[in-house]
Amino acid sequence: RPEEVIRRDSAGERVSAVAVAGGRVVGYAALDPFPTVPVAEFVGAMVAAPHQGRGVLDRVREVLAAEAVRRELVGLTADVGTANGTAQAIANRSAGRPTAVLLGLWPGDESRLDFVSYFRYL
Repeated sequence: RPEEVIRRDSAGERVSAVAVAGGRVVGYAALDPFPTVPVAEFVGAMVAAPHQGRGVLDRVREVLAAEAVRRELVGLTADVGTANGTAQAIANRSAGRPTAVLLGLWPGDESRLDFVSYFRYL
């Protein structure tokens, strides 16, 4: 929801980056800084289907990484579901290397969902 994004960005809870082409939003990703350590979680990455494979998310990621450095953060993290190969590829490029497998982290419909945790030093 756009109002929630605006509220969280305004409150300093999130740093969002939006890619626009032809006056339309075609990509989005954000950083959720942790309040007690100089690290942020890379979240919400998406690119509209007609713009996928054109480097949109790479440019959004570069903007967010530069902002993280400006804010003196030392790293980025991401937790990605093991069933989502596309998100894992994005995390490898955006949030670094896999550092842990989180078995059964979240309940699913019929089973618990597993995640891979990524970390990237800036």
